[in-house]
Amino acid sequence: MRVLFTALVPSHLMPMVPLAWGLRAAGHDVLVCGMPEVVAAAREAGLLTRPIGAEGNEIARLARPGAIERPAVTGPGAPGESHWERAGRRWERRLRGYLGGFLALARGFRPDLVVTDPVEFGGLIVGEALGVPTAVHRWGPDTVTTVLHERAGTALAGLCAEYGVAAFPDPGMIIDPCPPSLRDPAAAPARSVRFVPYNGTGILPPWSLEPRTAPRVCICLGMWGSQAVGQDGDRAAVVRAVGEAVAAAGATAVLPFPAERHGDLGDVPAAVHVIDRTPVGLLAGACDLMVHHGGGGLTLTALHHGLPQLVVPQDEPFLGATAELVEDRGLGLAIGDPGARRDPEAIGKALTRLLEDPGHRQGAARIADEMKELPSPAALVSLLEETAG
Repeated sequence: MRVLFTALVPSHLMPMVPLAWGLRAAGHDVLVCGMPEVVAAAREAGLLTRPIGAEGNEIARLARPGAIERPAVTGPGAPGESHWERAGRRWERRLRGYLGGFLALARGFRPDLVVTDPVEFGGLIVGEALGVPTAVHRWGPDTVTTVLHERAGTALAGLCAEYGVAAFPDPGMIIDPCPPSLRDPAAAPARSVRFVPYNGTGILPPWSLEPRTAPRVCICLGMWGSQAVGQDGDRAAVVRAVGEAVAAAGATAVLPFPAERHGDLGDVPAAVHVIDRTPVGLLAGACDLMVHHGGGGLTLTALHHGLPQLVVPQDEPFLGATAELVEDRGLGLAIGDPGARRDPEAIGKALTRLLEDPGHRQGAARIADEMKELPSPAALVSLLEETAG
C-alpha cells in the first residue's frame, strides 16, 4: 500500500508520525509532502518527503498561525464581507498557490490512501481528485475543525470544480488521538487512536534521570514560540513571569528553546534553566507540571504523563478553546487574561495550587489511564488497509 501524508504546519504533522511509522513497519510505502518546514520535520522523523510550495513565499506565510481561522489579521475585507467569507478567500488563495503541483505529485506517487491534517484542505481535494480514500488525522482536542469543514464546502466549491471535484469532500475516516472523554460532542465521529508523544528527536538530558530535589516545571511555548518571542515579546514576558513565580514557589523550571534565539528571551530568572531545543516528550517524565500555550499536542503530552498543566494561551481560537477544556475538566488551570499572563503573582497562585492540590494531578492520571486503553497507531494499520481496499 502507498500512503501519502500531508499537513499544513509541523505541529499538525507530529501526532501523525507514529501512524506513519506503524505503516512503514508493516511494509507500506509512506511519503510526506508539504511546505518546506513540514518536510524538514518529516525528514527528522525518518520519513520520505517531497516539498510543495516554497519557504518564505506567500503560500508559506499563509500557513503560519492565524491563517486558518483569523483572516482579518491581513487587513479589512470588502464592505459587508463576513468573517467566514474573508477566511474562505484566504484558504482559496493559499491552495491556488500549490494545489496543481500537489496534485501532480500525488498522481506520480499513485497513493492508495491519503492522510491529512484537518486544515490542510488540499489533502481532501487531492484524494477526491484521484479517487482514493482520505483519512483526516486530528492533532488533539478539536472544537473547531468540524465547523471549518462545513465552511470550506462553500468557500472552496469553485476551486474544487476546477480540479474535477464536484464538491468539497468529506473524509472517508477521521482519526482522533484525543481521548473520548475530552472530545467535543459537536465534533464529527472519529476512530480513536492512542496518542504517542512525538515532538521531534533529541538527546535525553542526564539530569532528567536524577532524583529531583525540588518540584520541576516544564515550560513550552510551542513550535512557533521561538519566532513569536522575537516578534511581539509577549511570550518572553510570560516566561519571565513564570520564572519569578517558580522561584517564589521554591521550584525550578526547564525551558527548551532554540539556542540561536536565547537572546530573544531577555533576562530570564535564575530558576528557569533554558536549554537548547529538546523534545518535550523527553522532558515531561522528569517534571511535575507543564506550562504551555494551549497547543493540542502539548496538552496530550502532559496528559500522557499524568501531569497537571497551566495553560497560558495566546490570541488564537484553537489555543483558548484548549485552555478552557483543561480547566473545565479539572486537569489544570488557565490564565487567558492578557494582563494576568504577564503577572508573576497571578501565575504564582496558579502554580502553587497545581503543585499542592492533588485534584488536578489525579484528574490527569485518570485521563492517562484512559489513553493507555486506546488502540495504538500500529493497531490502526489493518483498518487503513481495509479502507484502501
